Amino acid sequence: SSVIAKTILSGLGHNFDLESWALFSDLIRDGKNVYAETYRNPYGPIWPYVCDGAGCVQARVFDSESLVCFHRLLALFLSLVDVAIAALLARRYSLAVGALFLLNPVSLLITGFHTQFENLAILLALVACLSLEGRETTSLARYGAAMSLLGVSLVVKHILIFLPLWFLFQPGAS
Repeated sequence: SSVIAKTILSGLGHNFDLESWALFSDLIRDGKNVYAETYRNPYGPIWPYVCDGAGCVQARVFDSESLVCFHRLLALFLSLVDVAIAALLARRYSLAVGALFLLNPVSLLITGFHTQFENLAILLALVACLSLEGRETTSLARYGAAMSLLGVSLVVKHILIFLPLWFLFQPGAS
């Protein structure tokens, strides 16, 4: 399975970012401000708290300070995010599309080895997009909820910064 493969990949090494993720966890656990204490976080506040959650699970459940354990926990979390994306893709398009997303080598490396968290932002944006799809008219409440979810996606990681403009120019967006 994709989750197992990604978790195994996380044990084969890491990059500089993983050390940053561990630093975020340590800083938050010490009650410090991630933005004031390090230059390594140009992102929103959600990811450092996810890292802290992994650090807390690592310390309390596994009683470990191992970077490999921390890496595996983050890879497991992000693999579950990938599973959610694949489920949405399978539901919207086909089972084959969902499976291709889960099993493609880029997804395996980005989530398993590099432990990048773009997929978390993408999951939130995908849910926002799918919530608006297939309706001739969209209520203001539904549109507002979708835009709020998209805003959270941008707070996670600003890779989808221009997506709100795309929404604005969609037919029926007024």
